[in-house]
This record gives sequence, C-alpha cells and structure tokens, in this order.
Amino acid sequence: MIRPVVIVCSLLLTLSYGRPYFDYDACEGENVGRGYYNLAGERSYNRNVELICDFKREMGYDYDRVMDIAWIKLGDGGRCSRAEAIRGDIDVNSLDGRSVLTIPRYDDRDYGVYRCFGTVRQSYRNLGRYRGQSDHVFMDVMFMPDDFSGSSRYARAEALKTSKVSHVRPRGSALRRAVELARAAQVAGALSRHPLRRLLLLLRLGITMSCLILTGYQSLELLNQFWTEPTATAFSRLPADRMPMPSVTVCPNGRGLEFREMPLNESSTSEWLWNHTVSLREMVVRCAHDCSPGPAGPLGLADRTADSPTGTWHSWAVDRAYSTCHTFTPNISMIDLLDVQRKQRFNPIEAAEWDLFQLEIRMKPSGGMSRISASVFFHRANEAQVTNPGFLSFEPSPRIYLEPDDIVTVRLRSELTQRESLYRAPCLDQAGYDRSLCLTRCLYDTRAARYGCRSPQMIDSHPHLTECRRPEALEMTLTLTEEAECGCPRACREHVFIATVSDRQYMAPHETSDIGYILVLAGRQPHMETTESAAYRLVNLLSEVGGYVGLLVGVSVMSLLQLLIDLAERLHDWCRRDRVLPLTVG
Repeated sequence: MIRPVVIVCSLLLTLSYGRPYFDYDACEGENVGRGYYNLAGERSYNRNVELICDFKREMGYDYDRVMDIAWIKLGDGGRCSRAEAIRGDIDVNSLDGRSVLTIPRYDDRDYGVYRCFGTVRQSYRNLGRYRGQSDHVFMDVMFMPDDFSGSSRYARAEALKTSKVSHVRPRGSALRRAVELARAAQVAGALSRHPLRRLLLLLRLGITMSCLILTGYQSLELLNQFWTEPTATAFSRLPADRMPMPSVTVCPNGRGLEFREMPLNESSTSEWLWNHTVSLREMVVRCAHDCSPGPAGPLGLADRTADSPTGTWHSWAVDRAYSTCHTFTPNISMIDLLDVQRKQRFNPIEAAEWDLFQLEIRMKPSGGMSRISASVFFHRANEAQVTNPGFLSFEPSPRIYLEPDDIVTVRLRSELTQRESLYRAPCLDQAGYDRSLCLTRCLYDTRAARYGCRSPQMIDSHPHLTECRRPEALEMTLTLTEEAECGCPRACREHVFIATVSDRQYMAPHETSDIGYILVLAGRQPHMETTESAAYRLVNLLSEVGGYVGLLVGVSVMSLLQLLIDLAERLHDWCRRDRVLPLTVG
C-alpha cells in the first residue's frame, strides 16, 4: 500500500519540478555572463549552428541551479523590448543549467543576438548558496559570423550592454573581484587625467565650437543675401516681326498759353483751345502706309475722331504746354505691315529698310498763322505722355522735334521689361497697366474731389463735371505724399519705344514748302525683351545652409530622420513594455 503512494508523490513532484514559470519579463533580471555558439557543416543542406548557454559554468557552481530556461531573439541593436520569435525548425535541449538551441540550415536572417533566461531554483536561494540580487538570470549569445556586414553594430551594442552589467557577474571570490574593479578604476582615472587625453578633448571641443560658430556665421550671411533678394537679368533680341506696332502722336508747338492768360470768364477752356488749335486734316498732310485721316476730320468738341484704312486718329486737348494733339492708333500688326512691304518690292527687304511710318506734317496752318514746329511721340496703344500733368514721377514718351522743311529719319526700337514682384520692390502684374496713367487718373480724381470740376484733358474720364475756370484748379499738382496715397505701384511689365534720329536734312531755300517730313524705320535691333527674376530663392538658401551644416557639423536630413525614427521606436517600445514576448523553450 505504501509503494503506490510513493509512486504518486514522485510523479507529482516531477510534474511540479518540470512546470515552467514564465510569469516575469525577459528584459528584467540579472546578466550572469555570455554564451557562445558552435558551427557545424559548411554546405547549405547541412549547415547548422548550436547556441549554448551554460549557467552552471558561468555562475561558478558545481550543481545546477537554473530551471525553466527559455529563448528569445532580441530586436535590432540587441533590444529586448523589440524581441521577435525564432524562425525555422529549431530544437532546444536544456539539462542541468545548460541549454542548447540548434538552428538547422541557418542563413543571414538568423544572425542576431539571442537571449536565454531562467529562474534560480528556490531551494538554492533558501540555502544561501546563491548571492545574486534577482531571482531571474539571463545570458546573451551573439551569433555574428565574421562575414556578416552588420556584426560591428551588434558587437558595439553587446559590448556596451555587457560593460554596463559586468559588475554583477560573480566571477571568483569577492576580494579578487574588488581588486579587479579597483585596478580598472585606477586605469580609467589615469587615462582621464593624462595631459594628452586632456589636450585631445580640448582640441575636439575647440574644433566643434569653431565649426558651430562658422556654420552660424555663414547661415546669417546667406540669410542676409536671401533678404536682399538679388535678381538675375536675361536679354533676348528678337526680329522686327515680334515688335509691337507703335502709336504716333503729333502735337503743334508754340500755340499753347498759360491758363492765367486765357479769357476764362468769356468761354470755357476747351472751347478756347479748340478755337485756337490746328485741326488734324490741316496738320497731317500725308501718312503712309494707308494711315492718312479720312475726309471727316475732327472739327470740334463733338467730332474728335477720324478713321483710316489701317487705324484711327483721335484728337484731344492737352492741359499744359500744347493746345491739342492728334494720336494715330493702328489696327494692324507688325507682321501685316511687313507683308504689305514685301508685296510692294521685288527684291528681299533687310531689317534696316522696313519703314513703319512716313509722315508729312504742315508747319504753316491756314488763317494767316505763322510757321510753327511740331513734336512727334511714339508710344503704346494708349494716351501719350506729352507733358507732365502735375506729378513728380513723370516719365514722358519718346519725342522727335520737327522744324519746317526738315527731312528727318528716325530709327525706332521697342524694349519690353518683365520683372518679378519682390518683397523689397513690389510691382503690379496686370495687363495694360501703366504707372504714369494711374497717377494721371489719380490727379484727375483728386482735382474732381477737391474743386468739383474738370480740366480739358479730363473730358473722357469725367464728362459729367463742368470745366474749371479757376487757375489754381487747372494748375493743381500732386505732392509726394499724395502720390504715395494714390496706390500706383511700379508695373511688372513695362513696354517703351526708343526713337533715335539717324539723319536730319534741310530743304534748299528755293524748295521750301512749309512741310516737315519724317521717316520712321525699324532699328538695328527692333525688339528686345528683358526678364528680371529672383536669383536666390528659398530652395537655394536651404541647399547652401544644409551644405554648410552637413560639411562642418555632420548633420543631414537623413540623420535627422533617423533620429526621429529612433525616438519614435523608443516611444513605441515604452508603450508596449507590458506585451508578452515570443518565447522558445525546450
């Protein structure tokens, strides 16, 4: 009867002894040493490796004391918090404090750091033979063959981890261990106090500070260059067919009077100017090509336009210096004009022979008036800036002075400037915008708001107002403060014509006819386009600053990205610190 009871008790004790206790974290416990591995076979079909943890040998006792041994594979860099399951058809044998993990047909995916851990048997702790600080112990086995490219990284991580816990290894007697620690401390202190080491540390610190200062100084210089907004200018010379067709304005000289000399009490200013002006058909005798005014020329205030086959003539009163002016606005392009000239000639036409206008202007009007001179302006398809209407930022249109019996040859070319709106030099990118016209309209609005009347030149913009009869209203000007309040920035697209007199001849005395001739030809470089753009943008600033930082400090976008990834991984590991690890047991 006693024998069956003994057998049952023995079975219960055996089961209780073999029951594994994995109720603790494998990342905790005491590191008691390092394991090793043995390679067996060199071919792919029989290449095996044995990872061995011998707690009995490392802990310095002749009997086994560690039970419930399990295995895990540490994560990248030997991190326990990122442990992963061991792959493959593995085999684990644990006996007497010694555990062997066999991995058959291993490859580079099996390289890494493995950890075996277990529990110190309770009976040996109670007997006082185990003096460790923890009930749980572990050992790491670094499986890194020499031909593995990442072995140095894991080796540094393992060496760092081993050095941190080396003081808890119970190797030999306590006295011998204390002597070893004291000697190590003396050697470390001697190295730290060595003059050469101090010199190297100071040199390293000085070089680092110098690189930081140089990087900061150069970054400030580049930032200052970025705020100055340097520009790059590109020039393009284009043929005559790309040149816009200019408008022409003809104004008689010497007919205008000061407003204070006009009989403003008897008639309006516009009536007086139109009564003392030279009409369009009386002044423009001939205009080629097909730009002569028609028979119904402007005779007064009600009829101020005249049509021609290639454009329209428009007569308008001028507030200052002139009485009236006559403007021709073409309705054809430069390509159409060149096609007409090619059809009229049998031989090829050079660019220098392309004539744009041929004007015959009468310098002695009828009615017993004396001979006068004329001014010819070339401008875009808008109102010419013949005189300053009353503001300081006035930019007149190109002018050619024509005397009676003159034969003048003019070379005309156009320049188009396109600039980018910058912070230090803003501009308005709007089609048809002109700053001079904007200031002129601002002057008209200010006169209308201040005096409630209009000048002769304001008939198109303010037709509902009565004409001004006070000289101070007609001679009003804008101050710099008022110009700034007008809100007329510089134009981003400026198109101007440049006229140059290439030849001026005079008729013989017996050939005088009181008519001046002007021939307008295309210039040697008919059309030029200038483009101004920012030469140092934000991407250039970031590139150069990043280059200096990477060269002198050694920081790049990839290193910063890796730092952020590492921080995110640490945060992820900390958040998952309570997860169950993938254990492998025998």
